[in-house]
Amino acid sequence: MTSQEIKSLFEELGVVLNGHFLLTSGKHSPTFLQCSQLFQYPEHTAKVAKVLADKFKDTKAEVIIGPAMGGVILSYEVARHLGLKSMYAEKDGNGGMVFKRGFKLAPGTKVLIVEDAVSTGGSVKKVIAACDNVGLDIVGIGVLVDRSAGKVKLHKNQQALLSMEVPAYESNACPLCEKNLSLTHPKDLSM
Repeated sequence: MTSQEIKSLFEELGVVLNGHFLLTSGKHSPTFLQCSQLFQYPEHTAKVAKVLADKFKDTKAEVIIGPAMGGVILSYEVARHLGLKSMYAEKDGNGGMVFKRGFKLAPGTKVLIVEDAVSTGGSVKKVIAACDNVGLDIVGIGVLVDRSAGKVKLHKNQQALLSMEVPAYESNACPLCEKNLSLTHPKDLSM
């Protein structure tokens, strides 16, 4: 699949939403990427994950890791395509992430981190810290959508399937707030 085919698929599935959204970073944006709209279709998820997996097939990764929630399904699908194990990091209650549920890896294990969308890179940075805390060797970072259009660099081997420049505003300087547009938290999106 090409970037244009992926973008068209995302538009068709309703992954790209327009409005006034509160991002995980606390910033506001007129565009939100709801990758769960992709993940509800296994056949589409498998195709997109294969494209991402193929970008990292020569990294010698041993395990694919994603942040909960957005990276769980993606890490599983990328791992499946590469014939590897999949794990995820979860919030630790102190603002960071850790490996729970009995996930254990030996120091030096080569890992690929995957995430559905990156805006500021906050979630991925927390996964990187969790990996560093247990001595894992990060061989790359794969992202479905880079909302920063390449401005957020988290690793020398970082690749995105789709790169978009999407504005994000501090809440005290948000033009959408100035227009009194209703602010939507992505968790509040319903059917």
